[in-house]
Amino acid sequence: IAQKSISHHFGIMYQIPKFPLQILVGYEHLPTPYANNKYKDNLRQNYSLGFSFMMHKKVNLQLGYNNYKWTYDGINESYERLSIGISLYSLFSLAN
Repeated sequence: IAQKSISHHFGIMYQIPKFPLQILVGYEHLPTPYANNKYKDNLRQNYSLGFSFMMHKKVNLQLGYNNYKWTYDGINESYERLSIGISLYSLFSLAN
C-alpha cells in the first residue's frame, strides 16, 4: 500500500573568487511511499558533491558524486554514483 511522501533536498554552491570553478554540496531526504516495515524509519538519504568548471565562456565541464544510503528489512544498503558532463552553450557561436 502506498502513502503520500515528501522529499527534501537542499544544497550550497560556492563560486571560487576570480577562478571559473564552482563547488556544490547537497543532502536529499527520499522517503519511500510504501507503508511497510521493511524500510527502517521510511528514510533513504543522498549526499552529493559536485564541481563545475567553465573551460570557455560557452563550454562547461561538470563532475558529480552521489552516495545513497538506506536500510531495507534490517540490512544497511547503499550505492555510489559518479557522473561527468559537459555543457555546450550556443554551439553555433563558439568562435565568439
